[in-house]
Order: sequence, then structure tokens, then C-alpha cells
Amino acid sequence: MLISMNACICAMVELECPHCEATIELADGAYGDFECPLCEGEFEFGEPPVQSIHPSQSVQPAQQHQAKGSGFDSTMKILTGVSLGATILVLLATIVIVIMVILLLSLALSSLDGSFM
Repeated sequence: MLISMNACICAMVELECPHCEATIELADGAYGDFECPLCEGEFEFGEPPVQSIHPSQSVQPAQQHQAKGSGFDSTMKILTGVSLGATILVLLATIVIVIMVILLLSLALSSLDGSFM
């Protein structure tokens, strides 16, 4: 009795080429981009396997991000990616623009007949 050490028993999956509808065999669990051997049309097949965590495996804790500075500013930078100074600058610019619009509208309304004020 002859037994090959390189023998591999692989389950195969049959599918139709989306281009020429020829029957193609792929290994069960195969995924990625493939080319039909008949029409040379390219197609995607399958999905990558999902890794599961077994009870015997340990989960590594997430590393904390280190931001320069301390206190609220570094926390703000970690959460938003923007420093507190930049946030305050944008807020102040917005307030100045709103005040300018209000002043210009009141100037425009007062320059009319005066019946609105």
C-alpha cells in the first residue's frame, strides 16, 4: 500500500463564471480576485475568514494614545484630533463673524426709511 506524504484532501466549490457562465472549481474557503481560465474574465469570490478568540487566548489591552501636553488639552486632542487652542480659535472666529453680520444687518436696516427701527 502506497501512501503519499504530500496528499491533501481539499473540499472544492463549484461556481459559474459571471462573464461566460463556465463552471469553475475553487478550493472551499478561497477568497479574493480570480481569473476565469476560459474567458480570462476577472471576478471576486468569497470573504476572508473571521478570526475568533478562543477562551485560552488572551486579549491584549489597547494602548493609550499619548498626546503632548497635559490635562484637558491632551484629552481633547485624543478625542477629536484637534488641539484645544485650534478649537477656541475657530469658535472665536465664528463669534466675530456672527457679530459682524448682525452689525451689518442693523446698519442696512437703519439706512432704509427708518421705519423698521
